[in-house]
Amino acid sequence: MPEDRRHIAVMFTDIVGYTALMGSDEDKAFDMLKRNHTIHETLIKKHNGTLIKEIGDGTLISFPLSSDAVRCAIEIQKECKEQNIPLKIGIHQGEMVIAGEDVLGDGVNIASRLQEASHEGCITISGRVYSDIKNKAGINTKYLGDKKLKGVDDPLKVYEVLCEEEILYTESKQQPLKSNKLLYFVIVGLVIIVAAILIWYNLPKQPDIVVEKSIAVIPFRNDSPDPENEYFCNGMMETILNHLVKVGDLKVMSRTDVEPFRNTSKSRKEIASELGVANILEGSVFKVGNNFRISIQLINPESGFHLWSNEYEGEYTEEIFTIQSNIAKEVAAALKAVITPEEEQKIENIPTENLEAYEYYLKGEEAFWQVWKTFSISILDESIKYYEKAIDLDSDFSLAYAGLGRAYWMLSEFAPAYEKPELYEKQRSILNKAIELDPYNGWAYGAMWEVNIMWDWDSSAARRNLDMAIKLAPNDFRVLEANFYLELKLGHCDQLKSIMESIKRLDDHVEHPLSRWNLLIMLCQKQFAEIAQVGNDYWVENIDLHLHSWWALFWSYLIVGDYNNVNKVIEHHFKRSRVYYAFNSMLKAKEGNKDVAVAMYDSLKTSYSDYVPNEVLATIQAAMGNKKEMYEYLNKAIEAREDLNDFMWFPFIPELIDCEDDAEFQRIKREIWIPRE
Repeated sequence: MPEDRRHIAVMFTDIVGYTALMGSDEDKAFDMLKRNHTIHETLIKKHNGTLIKEIGDGTLISFPLSSDAVRCAIEIQKECKEQNIPLKIGIHQGEMVIAGEDVLGDGVNIASRLQEASHEGCITISGRVYSDIKNKAGINTKYLGDKKLKGVDDPLKVYEVLCEEEILYTESKQQPLKSNKLLYFVIVGLVIIVAAILIWYNLPKQPDIVVEKSIAVIPFRNDSPDPENEYFCNGMMETILNHLVKVGDLKVMSRTDVEPFRNTSKSRKEIASELGVANILEGSVFKVGNNFRISIQLINPESGFHLWSNEYEGEYTEEIFTIQSNIAKEVAAALKAVITPEEEQKIENIPTENLEAYEYYLKGEEAFWQVWKTFSISILDESIKYYEKAIDLDSDFSLAYAGLGRAYWMLSEFAPAYEKPELYEKQRSILNKAIELDPYNGWAYGAMWEVNIMWDWDSSAARRNLDMAIKLAPNDFRVLEANFYLELKLGHCDQLKSIMESIKRLDDHVEHPLSRWNLLIMLCQKQFAEIAQVGNDYWVENIDLHLHSWWALFWSYLIVGDYNNVNKVIEHHFKRSRVYYAFNSMLKAKEGNKDVAVAMYDSLKTSYSDYVPNEVLATIQAAMGNKKEMYEYLNKAIEAREDLNDFMWFPFIPELIDCEDDAEFQRIKREIWIPRE
């Protein structure tokens, strides 16, 4: 292949959130891609560019001059914004290798990394491109600093090209007015003010705008040159969110609910509508060395009004905690929410005076958040090390103890039965320390219930700890969720609906027929036929349901004998889960394929012997009709102190094998069932 070297400008473009859009609306995604292609094709030709190749929703383009590339990018962004196409662009200039119809070399990689570092609607260029275009008419830029890009050895000077609306904004903020223009604008301004006052006095008076007190804190944007600072950016977002949660007069969406909107192409109005909130809090965080800047704004998407905004910057000191508290209080004030003195005290509480410990705590929180998405043991171990490092640096850091206790709970979920006792006791000790250090740490009480119910089999202690957690953190979604599951495990079906009303303040999808809350209440009441009917009426193959909705559908279809749908649920959702063989074994047993059921059961015992609870093996034996073996495994589960009151398995054994009136079954129920009183 013939090769030659030339100095050219290379541009990468990419549609933000295209992959997610493909997953949710394929037709809309293809239409956007087609419009994007048409815009590029027309404007590339206009500015003497050459389309090298298209990579999915991205494009690689070359230009003989940097100015051609930048002017083309400005027009592309303008057209894309008009057509609601969320695009980001990166441009670099230098010596490239032309190999046939392709462009190769480090310069291509740099352009690609600049595009990745760019934000929706923005054009990011290298210092080399800036040197070529800095004196060109009609092109305005803003210096972003020296940034370390992935795969690029040395930090790179990076600039952002200002589009038309940004230029107007920047000029209005920064350009000094000449004295004659200043006088002119002052006179015009006074005339407008007088006219406005006269008009206002003659207008019929309107009532004050009512600001609904509901808010979603969507993931902040990391503007730091080092991508590794993502943990710090997310930490700022989550801390502010958790401060707002402490205000009982506000409805605040959980991080679980807002996380799907990270890097989304959806508008604020769409996000607010899907989350069921009136207001959006968004922001960006910039951190280099010991300096930081937080830019934040509160928006009402329906009206488009900015209700409040502010920017905070300075050196990274303990003042960061005051800034986080002030942001929460100012946002609450903008929404006209009442903060009680007790709530204000909680918000203003400084978690640690050791900033290095705080850094490790934030890294632990970020790693633990990734565990929920990946269920990775290695990431869980990483989060534990971060929490432990934070505690080493500050032995009085309550939040770090609470995070570590929660991580040990997750570790116990993965661990074989023989390791669980030590892990539960360690979790108990750590959480007790968190509460001792900070009696207002609501989540520490909320996490303790897992030890009480799963290891102690003490529902009274679990109830006491959850009541305290609810008192201290009435808006904490995790606490309300734990309260729901406690009553579910204890079989208090009537109380679940009232708890669901509290959850509804934070999750507007509660009442959907296939929501986990709705299905679990029905499951508690053993309304298996009704759940199966709901599944038939609403479930489609591509629907995204919570894990426990799938559990409810599995058990209901199995118990009513709809084995075709049981298989669909298993193959659709549990294909890569370790319960795959367990569920299939039960299905084959109920279908009458006992030989296949036994083979799967044997495979499960052999391959996952350290991880399969005895309760699961007991349930499979029940499905096979082997009552004697079922009781053997249930007693082994008691000896190992497994979570035998788990609603997913134990309560439905009588539906698999007739044993409700057996003395042995009643004895086991009494042993693990400690009444709420």
